[in-house]
Amino acid sequence: MELIDVVNEQDEVIEVKDKDAVHRDGDLHRAAIIYVVNSSGKVLVHKRAATKKLNPSLWDITVGGHVHSGETYEDAAKRELEEELGIRNNELIEIGKLTGHPNASSPLERLMLKIFLAKFNGNEEELTFDKVEISNVKFVEISELEKIYENQIEREKFVYIGDFKERLKTIKKFIS
Repeated sequence: MELIDVVNEQDEVIEVKDKDAVHRDGDLHRAAIIYVVNSSGKVLVHKRAATKKLNPSLWDITVGGHVHSGETYEDAAKRELEEELGIRNNELIEIGKLTGHPNASSPLERLMLKIFLAKFNGNEEELTFDKVEISNVKFVEISELEKIYENQIEREKFVYIGDFKERLKTIKKFIS
């Protein structure tokens, strides 16, 4: 059982519940996402495993997950980087915080979300990604992602169609 903190709009813990119950009840809870960039300014994208419950086999431009009960956003981000990509002891830069419903396929999910940037100067072959979570990874230029956004067919291969443009704008701001 995975316990997570239910929070109010001020991001104060008001209850601890099982993750399934939080999703079922539509409670506001915490998550951390991370954009990974290399020294050339390329963004890491990953293809979600075909066995994932939400958005299987779609590409994503962030990694991340829920903040466990008692955990900080930064600790959760570091844990997710290690679990999903094998990146350890990496400096994180907090680049934003928002509240919303980021997952159209799960409209009850309400998140208090912190967004981080992580620099990784290796290449794709050095990543030891979790095959249960991820089936492929690659670094791409921002300009390539912008072309994908302009092409509706290619864009539909990505998870966050609705806010893809906003995600590109966010990451572009911080890598330039």
